Amino acid sequence: MELHEMHGLLHEIKGVFPLSNYRLLLEFEQEDYRVVNLKSLLERGGVFAELRDPQMFRTVHVSESGTVEWDNGVDLDPDVLYATSVPIAIPKAE
Repeated sequence: MELHEMHGLLHEIKGVFPLSNYRLLLEFEQEDYRVVNLKSLLERGGVFAELRDPQMFRTVHVSESGTVEWDNGVDLDPDVLYATSVPIAIPKAE
């Protein structure tokens, strides 16, 4: 059984790349790429306030548990990210 199955996740994140304006490029299983805009979430403040610092925002990575996480410990659920993101096509290199 894979880790994401143990946690009941429907979507597994393979990679995450920070973009400008508080957006993330997410790579899900089977080369499914999506972009999520987190600006409104970060504007709420609270635990997300620190992520408004561009340097902290760029510390995003995929954690061992398969979530998107920053160096300050804030994390986001992959299924929520999938549901709130939009698909994009990434051309394959030939």
